[in-house]
Amino acid sequence: MKKIIGLILIVLLFAIPAFSQTIFWDTRTSATIQWTAAPKVNTTDNANQYQVYYRIFPDITGEGIAVGAPITATQLALVIPPDVQYLFGVKTLRFRGGVKVSESATGWSNDLVVTNNTPFGFLTTVSPLSITGLKVLP
Repeated sequence: MKKIIGLILIVLLFAIPAFSQTIFWDTRTSATIQWTAAPKVNTTDNANQYQVYYRIFPDITGEGIAVGAPITATQLALVIPPDVQYLFGVKTLRFRGGVKVSESATGWSNDLVVTNNTPFGFLTTVSPLSITGLKVLP
């Protein structure tokens, strides 16, 4: 029994780091995100469109909140609101004859596969105002 427990602990010791990841937190208040275009499923399809989403970290579940309307470009300039950690995701929308027929899963900025092993998010903070009236007392 002790050997089994010891073996389980050894396996966990090596498995836990494999599941953890470090997210690079970008501190800029504006940035442009970019992704590789998804190929069209069929040559008769319209151009793919992309819907960008955000989630407020640490809530990394759910669909997220859409950022504007779908776009055909493969990049989007963002203005990052202060004092919150954001993750961004992109979903491919497939259209045929101007009608959406299907969509992909959302690829998120904290996903190792989607980001080619460079997960990121945005964290901006607002600094307090500087003091005024500093002087030496008599």
